[in-house]
Amino acid sequence: MKQKLILIPFLFLFGFKAQAQFNKAVPGSTDAVKKPTPSQLILQLTNGINPGSFTGSFSKEKKSFENKISTSTSPVEFSKNTVLLAGYIKPEMYKAGYSSANLSTKSSIVKTMQQAVEILKKLESNLKPESFSPAWKLQKSGWESELNNLK
Repeated sequence: MKQKLILIPFLFLFGFKAQAQFNKAVPGSTDAVKKPTPSQLILQLTNGINPGSFTGSFSKEKKSFENKISTSTSPVEFSKNTVLLAGYIKPEMYKAGYSSANLSTKSSIVKTMQQAVEILKKLESNLKPESFSPAWKLQKSGWESELNNLK
């Protein structure tokens, strides 16, 4: 009985500590949770793709690719980076009847972030399921939600 009484304060203490670790955005606070940038969403998709789904040149150029993406902010750059990513993916990783060339024609007419987002979604939706890492299934819905919030 005494052991149970001793454990109760520790359970309360642990419960409060665990609760304090959740990130909560408080309106008007400087501690608000930052939304991912378009560049981060391309990188998140890149990291969700199995390394074996990329061409051999990607491993050599990955750092350069990541640096290029991290400095881009406009819808035009976003769509060009999506096409660049698509070019690094092996052709056999695309669903039947689709290739990275399908994206490049669409990216040339991008003017808004919503159009650029649609190109990235089109890339993701036209990859075969085996081209993704197992963790991507858990990340995909949050990634799509953040993409839909870009303006």
